[in-house]
Amino acid sequence: MVSDSIDRDCEFGDVPARAVEWLLSRGHLTSDDCSMNVACGRGGFSRPMSRAVRVLVCMDRDRSALDVTGARCEGGCRTELFERDWNSYVPSRGRYDSVLISPSYLCYSRDSLLRAETVSSRSCVVVFPTVHDYRSLRKAVLRSIGFNVSFPGFPDYRPFVEWLSDEGRDHDSTVISTDIECPLDLFCASLSRDCIARGAPADTVEDSVRTFAESLLSGDVVRIRFEACIVAWNVKK
Repeated sequence: MVSDSIDRDCEFGDVPARAVEWLLSRGHLTSDDCSMNVACGRGGFSRPMSRAVRVLVCMDRDRSALDVTGARCEGGCRTELFERDWNSYVPSRGRYDSVLISPSYLCYSRDSLLRAETVSSRSCVVVFPTVHDYRSLRKAVLRSIGFNVSFPGFPDYRPFVEWLSDEGRDHDSTVISTDIECPLDLFCASLSRDCIARGAPADTVEDSVRTFAESLLSGDVVRIRFEACIVAWNVKK
């Protein structure tokens, strides 16, 4: 598949759409839900969610990303854009039927996940990348120009699932993967923008991005892989 037809940022391919289908089939999302998508970014997961639920609140601390998300969401649901840093957000208990946290290492701390339980009245979902060539490449680019990016919290889904079991949470999970093809110029533009947003100097990052991206070229497209474990659990009453 060509990622531009699903996600113009070359990150997730068709994984979000397939994840939402699975969540609907398992009852973690329903068509009557008032749902929140945390760390929505530019709408990779918000877009299929907007076709699946009744009301969708898209939260991100980046206003420009929210504007893109608003343009991408479709379907009959009411969509609201909420500019806020999730990790400083003080939620009302049980405000939403379901909460989905998009891939974001900033949101994988224990406090973040307990916050999701507070704001949701029924189910919580976290998307943990297990293979993410796009973000691995971004980390390599940032390190090559002197940035070392790391975040606290669960490093992957396995210790998180163990924690859910230890805490007596009824949970469910599946792994979804895809191979993504993205035109080189589109890929470089997306990756450069993301690196600059994390503080990398624009005059340095673009050459580094193209050098790294060209190592993944196949013909005239960049080929990358995205695989994620979708972990859903019921809020403990």
